[in-house]
Amino acid sequence: MRFMKFILLLAVILLLFSCKGKVELPETQAMETPDKVESVVEEPAAVITETADKAASTSKPAPATKVQPAAEPKTSAIPKESYKVTFMEIGSVSCIPCKMMQPIMKEIAEAYKGIVKVEFYDLGVDREIGPKYNIRVMPTQVFLDANGKEFFRHEGFYPKEELAKMLDAHLSKTTK
Repeated sequence: MRFMKFILLLAVILLLFSCKGKVELPETQAMETPDKVESVVEEPAAVITETADKAASTSKPAPATKVQPAAEPKTSAIPKESYKVTFMEIGSVSCIPCKMMQPIMKEIAEAYKGIVKVEFYDLGVDREIGPKYNIRVMPTQVFLDANGKEFFRHEGFYPKEELAKMLDAHLSKTTK
């Protein structure tokens, strides 16, 4: 069993190194670098960001890529704890399907504002997240309930229609 975990970890590392630097983000979808931050998904309580090329060019690892707290809007009365679902996208900034998921993540965050918290983790930066959630494929979408317990996961590109259908089904169960 340990040997299989080692092989999986080695495969993920090789995949990350083989993808690193080969694909550039278009300027309209630029992600966070330590020098520049652009919002990808804005929610009342968070801004989703990613770490890009700077992490690859430095010898020290960059900080974990997580939802960075944004300034609380004065009109918002939605506390962070009110999220019924946390949608975690675990992948890489250089992964093509991961890039394809970015607009979907933004649309989900807007459509389920205050209900679904959307987060992105870059396996190249936040190396602990892969083993913690047993990630085998990039991207992997992990869905946590309000108590932080995983209730669903999907590997690979996840079309918006299917994702919304799954969220609606889960949310309808939790509101009963």
